[in-house]
Amino acid sequence: MLRPLGDRLLVKPEPPEAITASGLHLVRHWPQETTGTVIALGTQLSPFRREAHDLARRLENFNVYHEPLLQDAATLLRDLTPTPPIAVGDFVVFSADAGQQITVDGEVVLMLRVADVLCVVDMEEVA
Repeated sequence: MLRPLGDRLLVKPEPPEAITASGLHLVRHWPQETTGTVIALGTQLSPFRREAHDLARRLENFNVYHEPLLQDAATLLRDLTPTPPIAVGDFVVFSADAGQQITVDGEVVLMLRVADVLCVVDMEEVA
């Protein structure tokens, strides 16, 4: 399997609907997949996330007198290395012209940038 680097991710695209809920057959010359499931993530935006969060925890433990400056520094370290908004298994919507199509073991996947993802669909709320 491929391992994406940086701010890239692999998505298994969902084929577009061919029949509407009312039974109409949709005919398209160029059907575009714009939804899919994330199957692999790159290192995301900050490769030093673990170290920054460890340093923020140490600053908070060192701050026995509750100095605002040390608390602000810990908060700043956490804010500069945010938690990735996308996880493996998420169902996402992405731009129709985004990404590079790759075939791996006979299966078509898309290599996208995190910025190409428009939203994550919370499947629990949809059901």
